[in-house]
Amino acid sequence: MTTVLGNGLAFYVVWAAAAYGAARGLPWLGVVALLLWLPLHLRACGVDWRHELRLLAAAGALGYGADSALVLGGWLDFPEHARLGWLTALWMVGLWVGFAATLRHSFRLVLGRPLVAALLGASGGPFSYFAGERLGALSLGEGALFAVSVEWLFALPVLAWLAGRPAPVARAAAA
Repeated sequence: MTTVLGNGLAFYVVWAAAAYGAARGLPWLGVVALLLWLPLHLRACGVDWRHELRLLAAAGALGYGADSALVLGGWLDFPEHARLGWLTALWMVGLWVGFAATLRHSFRLVLGRPLVAALLGASGGPFSYFAGERLGALSLGEGALFAVSVEWLFALPVLAWLAGRPAPVARAAAA
C-alpha cells in the first residue's frame, strides 16, 4: 500500500513541477523531476525494469503524437515561456511518461477494464489540461476540452492494455 501511495504522490509532484515550472518559464523543471523519480520508480515498481521502460517509452511516443495532433489542430498551444520541444512540449511528454508509471500501481484499477479506462480518461484528461491552462502552462483553443476528452477516451485504454500485458519470458540460453 505504501508503494501505491508513494507512486501516486510522486506522480503528483512531477505533475506539479511540470505545470508550475512551465507556467513560470521553467519548462525543464518537470523533466528534471521526472528524471529524478524514474530510477526510484524502476527500483520500487516490482516488475522487470525493461518491461516497465517499454511501457514508458510507448506512453511518451503516444503522448507526443496525440498532443502534437492537438497542437496542429489548433486546440493546444504553449506560451513562449512554456515551450521546450517541437510541436508539443517536452514536459508534456514527460507527463505522459510519468502517468504511465502509475498504471501498474496507483492507477491499476484500469487494468483489464477498458470501459473504466475510457471513462476515466475522457473525464480526467480534460481536467488535467484545464488545470494546466489555469496555471498558465498551456493554452486551450475553442473545442479543446472536447478534443482532449476524445484523445484520452482512446489513449488511456491503450495505455492500460499495454500496462496489463505480461512481461516477456526470457529465453533460455542455448547450450
